[in-house]
Amino acid sequence: MLKPNEILDTASRKWHTVLRAEAAGESLFPLRIPFGRPSTTADFAVLRREIEALAVARHNWRIDWEEIDTRKWGRQRWPIRLSFDSIEDLATTLGRSDELRSFRAALQDARDRCPALEPWLRVKAHRITDCLADWHGLVTVCAYFHAHPRPRCYARQVPIPVGTKFIEEHEGTARTTRRGRRRFRRQRCNDIRRTISPFP
Repeated sequence: MLKPNEILDTASRKWHTVLRAEAAGESLFPLRIPFGRPSTTADFAVLRREIEALAVARHNWRIDWEEIDTRKWGRQRWPIRLSFDSIEDLATTLGRSDELRSFRAALQDARDRCPALEPWLRVKAHRITDCLADWHGLVTVCAYFHAHPRPRCYARQVPIPVGTKFIEEHEGTARTTRRGRRRFRRQRCNDIRRTISPFP
């Protein structure tokens, strides 16, 4: 049976999957976290401590309990399921409430200003959390190249409110919005557009 800290680790590994589902308009909740069943061959004192630790843990998860008759220890109250009822409960438990709010705001920003990003958002939205500080600028770049697929100018001449080296500095992140095959060998907008833009 998993201990509370191990349950948190398991829940944390599901976070990116939960964010992708959020972006796709799907719900994974209530989200069950497998934590194992108490072993009837375990030391009872150790088992009791583990169950008590789970019962008193102050987290926003829900535990379903069941009275079970055991040959060895008689009737015992054991946990049988653990789940989170909402994404907010999961975020609070993982200490990611602020991240969730920022993620939702960034997601809406992309949808408002560059709707053509929607296919990418539904598959890779979890990557937004890696670049929240620069997300507004990245969406600005994508929106510009979508509206001007062949600007025929140098990167430093693109009339958007980001730094002249913004695109080059965010090559790794920008390339995730498209199955880009080129590296940033030149400053020409047409080359940059093929790499950064999520549009054909």
